[in-house]
Amino acid sequence: MEAILFDMGGTLRSTAKKSRAEKMQAVGKILELLGADLPLETFYRLLKDRARAYKRWAEETMVELNEQDLWMRWMLPDWPAEKIAPLAIQLNQMYRDALGTRTLFPETSEVLLTLYRRGYRLGLVSNTTSSVEVPAALREMQLTGCFEVVILSTQVGKRKPDPSILLEAATRMGIAPQN
Repeated sequence: MEAILFDMGGTLRSTAKKSRAEKMQAVGKILELLGADLPLETFYRLLKDRARAYKRWAEETMVELNEQDLWMRWMLPDWPAEKIAPLAIQLNQMYRDALGTRTLFPETSEVLLTLYRRGYRLGLVSNTTSSVEVPAALREMQLTGCFEVVILSTQVGKRKPDPSILLEAATRMGIAPQN
């Protein structure tokens, strides 16, 4: 074995779902950012339904879109692209934050640092619609240097279980996949 590849969600961190009231408050902030005059409940249901439809499509096709394409093609396709495109990363993070609070498991730092110090080569391969969330979490926990590669589905356009995303990690690390 030459390397260990980790997943983020459910492996290195958990997500605590937020209450409906918290979700509604956060979605209200998205409405404010957009300068939209829509009923909050209507907008909340719209985003929720479109997010579910996107998730089904992404899981069926094993394709992951970047934030801009996600928000322009799935989440708010009926809004002007020139308004959504520059806000896509922010909108995506606001929506993800509305759904839940992500927290690294208490043992994550210790396990990763121990493996790294013992000379294991580490990589991270995660399905996510966010290009900024995982890098920020790793910086916050001072774990960035532990990973040789961080492969995010939103950046490579494929999602697990498509083997290409895992093969990409092996290629970037210069490791034969069987190792």
